Amino acid sequence: MARVIISSGHTTSDPGTVIGDLREVDLARKIAKATTGYLRQSGIITLAVPYDLDVIRRVSWVNSTGYKAGSNDLFIEIHINDGGKTGIEAWYSDSNGQSSEPVAKIITSVINAQTGLQIQGINHESKHPLGGINILKQTAPHSVLLECLYIDNPQDQKFLQDEVKIDSLGKGISQGIANYLGVNFRGNKDTKTAVVPSPVPGAQGLAVAPKAPVPQKAPVPQKVPVTPVVARDIASPAPETTSDDDDFGDDFFNDSFDSTPIKPIPNPNSFGSNLGGNLGGNLGGIGFNNPLANNTAKPMSRDERKDMINKHYKKAFGKEPAQNDLNYFLNIGITEEQLLKRILDSQDHVDLIASAAKYNDIKDKHDILEAQVSGLERSLADQRQIMEKLNSLLLQKNYALSEMQKRMQLLVGKLEEFQQNRKQQKATINYQASGLDKILDFFSRKLS
Repeated sequence: MARVIISSGHTTSDPGTVIGDLREVDLARKIAKATTGYLRQSGIITLAVPYDLDVIRRVSWVNSTGYKAGSNDLFIEIHINDGGKTGIEAWYSDSNGQSSEPVAKIITSVINAQTGLQIQGINHESKHPLGGINILKQTAPHSVLLECLYIDNPQDQKFLQDEVKIDSLGKGISQGIANYLGVNFRGNKDTKTAVVPSPVPGAQGLAVAPKAPVPQKAPVPQKVPVTPVVARDIASPAPETTSDDDDFGDDFFNDSFDSTPIKPIPNPNSFGSNLGGNLGGNLGGIGFNNPLANNTAKPMSRDERKDMINKHYKKAFGKEPAQNDLNYFLNIGITEEQLLKRILDSQDHVDLIASAAKYNDIKDKHDILEAQVSGLERSLADQRQIMEKLNSLLLQKNYALSEMQKRMQLLVGKLEEFQQNRKQQKATINYQASGLDKILDFFSRKLS
């Protein structure tokens, strides 16, 4: 599944355009926050770039995530325009030969349909008056920069000062993204939703809205034999640990049931015979000695109830009920609707929802850390490659110096030999015979 990165332009020290009390950096962050919320609510994996990163660090952060156009991942940068016009403007880039223009077109068209804001233009970043937009050129995912309204236009200023309209703009952006990705958009924040873990590894929790209660038909009196049950003390089952892989499928929340709250149960931390401590009033007024009171549903056999209990228990908690729990629910003749109420009001279910939210938060942090580690590993690999090249150059330099030293020694030897020969020649030429030498030479010739 494709992933999305949302970024708001400018920093606290460089707030962008400022008109009166309106600062571009603050408005961009509000829109980005609303957009991120709607995307995550729709189950789209979404990262938010940390605030106050300058452009260079922002590009580095985005690329360190490993998100890229080849995986159809998106990077959306949000700014506020100026220049006196009104509406929205989009800029897009190319990444590895793939244009981000379709993303920009879909997002702006949805914003226009949702808010009525005019589309001032959808342009390639190379046509920007400054000659290009670096953050679009240098980021790896499909990249789009949205200029949302004009901060110096009085009409647009009223829009930017309205929190409801800011939220509607974020909703339009996120719905455009969802439409591009082919994801079912869940944008009704007023709908009561339950957050469940996504079956997709690395995805955010999916917000699933429960169906409205199904209208119940008028009760039909039935003669149901009541089997008297003798109350007895049953030892509480030992608490069991729930798996982190508990699967909350959509079917669990789509089962029709009446969401009318029931009275709290004593000790909601377990589902076993602890629930039988005060049976009167719990389960919607069902007494222990009259298990089928007020039950208008078609009676189920014991085996059918057992299968029903096992099915919903496994959907809710990823495991079958302990034997004590199963016996308890079978003995009181609990209906499917009543079981679902009990499950939803249980502490176990509350704990699982809290665990799911905690898991999503940890997963977000893990994704960021993993991206940072990946970036550090790539940097380390680059450094190692540079060191290997430097070591190779150092060896070549040492070899060249050694060869040069040898040649210098040969040259010095030849120079010394040459100088020695010259001294010998000079001594021979300048020799003059003494008088004794001449006498000896004379007698030598006479005697010979």
